[in-house]
Amino acid sequence: MWWKKTKVFLDSFYTLAALILIRFMVINWYVIPTGSMMPTIKKGDHIFCNKLAYGLMFPFMETQTFTWDTPKRGDIVIFQYPKGSEVYVKRVVGIEGDKVSFREGVLHINNKPIEEIEILDRKILEDMGESADDKTLYEEKGLGPDHYIMRLKHDSAIRRITLQLADRMRGLPSNPSVYSTEGDVEERIVPPGKIFVMGDNRDGSNDSRFWGFVESKKVYGRALSIFFSTIPQPGLSLPQFRGDRWFKALQ
Repeated sequence: MWWKKTKVFLDSFYTLAALILIRFMVINWYVIPTGSMMPTIKKGDHIFCNKLAYGLMFPFMETQTFTWDTPKRGDIVIFQYPKGSEVYVKRVVGIEGDKVSFREGVLHINNKPIEEIEILDRKILEDMGESADDKTLYEEKGLGPDHYIMRLKHDSAIRRITLQLADRMRGLPSNPSVYSTEGDVEERIVPPGKIFVMGDNRDGSNDSRFWGFVESKKVYGRALSIFFSTIPQPGLSLPQFRGDRWFKALQ
């Protein structure tokens, strides 16, 4: 009968609408194509995002309609690149009022250094999708949950610092491809309603150091965990999975 077909159609429509709303307003997932958040997030990771972590953003809107919390230092957040349409994933290192700076490569918040401990066991750097031979691995403490970061080894940093100085003498803006935290001497003060974000791959991330702050109300949500992870394999139709990253919580 026609009313039975109509009921089936409406049930399917409501189910589809509910799934769309859940994805756009409650929880979403993203595939990571770059290494800016390595080693915490690797190329090929598929991550879950809690879109209700800070507020409610309706589908196809760029600003939260209702806000009940703000990003904290150490949160991994998802947002739209302020100067384009790409979706970025970075770590919050500064909130409004903070003074963010580097001294000899070490992150300082409000003139206090964030503790770094060099990690000699480099197993976490395996299967990253790109080489980390020129990077030193650290555990960073005091910026939310303890987490890993990478910075250029001193010799590689010196080469980049030379290029940075040459760019400054020519009046050119900072360039992520020749940037080194060891050569960073600028202090940034985070304005009201903004956050300062960086990648855990400190010398391999295009972030607030180059294009400025992110509006807190335009953050899509907070990254929760890795659903699964694949190793990029050019030319292969079937992906290779990283067996140790299924449902791995993010810190």
